[in-house]
Amino acid sequence: MLVNIPASVISSSGINSNYHALTSELFRSLCDQLWSVNCRRIYRNLVRAFSEKLLKIIYGADSAAYGKGNKHTGSNSPYHICYRISVFAGSCNIKRDVVERDPKEQGERALLNFGHTIGHAIEKLSDFSLYHGECVGLGIVAASYLSMQLGHISKEDFEKIQNALSLFELPTQMDGFNAEKVLSATKSDKKMVGNQVKFILLKEIGNAYIYRELTDEQILDGIRYVCHS
Repeated sequence: MLVNIPASVISSSGINSNYHALTSELFRSLCDQLWSVNCRRIYRNLVRAFSEKLLKIIYGADSAAYGKGNKHTGSNSPYHICYRISVFAGSCNIKRDVVERDPKEQGERALLNFGHTIGHAIEKLSDFSLYHGECVGLGIVAASYLSMQLGHISKEDFEKIQNALSLFELPTQMDGFNAEKVLSATKSDKKMVGNQVKFILLKEIGNAYIYRELTDEQILDGIRYVCHS
């Protein structure tokens, strides 16, 4: 049962979580009984692959989800991990609603690409040996770093974002990548508009926007923060 929950949560259509229908004590008991080493391994791999879908929505599209998403990130007990899974469900519902409102990505749906420009470049250069979520997680850090450098988010908020990624077992920095090659790979991203890289940055946590005026040197600065040769 527990093994199947994340697979449902990460589906593009999303599901409605029944978390609040269970009493806290019953839910704790259920989690304790079902949890095993194998379940932990499956959960960990799913988180690495897909938790960017949760985090990009929390930080880029829904400030109200921020508190809920971080409420139980400080523990890896079965109960707290199951709570995080319920937040996955909520984030997928948010994504579904955004896609339904903007099916052709003419407006707000573009905000769901938070972290993807640099993330896709890293994923391509890794020859897809890294999980998609790991790569986009790095892209989220780079985009958040650039948002901080532009004066939109505070250092404290930037550190909160990094800490949340770490608590979801996603890397915030990675060795073995040449920053210039990553920059070059961003130029072939499908989100390019003409010769401009369309970046999703943060005005504040939960409030993202499209920015097309980043210079190559600024982008390199963000890449160098997360990628080390």
